[in-house]
Amino acid sequence: MLFHKRTVENSSAANPGNGGDTMRIFQAIINQAGTADPVLTIVNNTLGAAVSSCTRSSAGNYVLDFAANVLNANETISLTNGIAIGSGVLYAETTSSSQVRFSSTNGFASFEDDIISNASLMILIP
Repeated sequence: MLFHKRTVENSSAANPGNGGDTMRIFQAIINQAGTADPVLTIVNNTLGAAVSSCTRSSAGNYVLDFAANVLNANETISLTNGIAIGSGVLYAETTSSSQVRFSSTNGFASFEDDIISNASLMILIP
């Protein structure tokens, strides 16, 4: 997977397409095997905080913690892809101002380990 770094202007209803602010971006490739913690290869991080940990909380459930409060639940967009099996699903959600939870399920909607292979995670914050 190839990532391109770009500047995105922050828009609002009152001032669409203007503002000059750049979007903050976190991009990583995720791999997870057996019952081990996920391994992140960070491709891009302009959030302003390092990753403090990425851990497995239970089968198919993982937590990504940042070292500072850089996420906003109302504005943060998390995008994922890349499950190793065609019928699996990987999703992510912001759970606090410094944490993202991501999960992997098999084709039967059961949480499952050992199916994340070279998946991408992108977090966008306007």
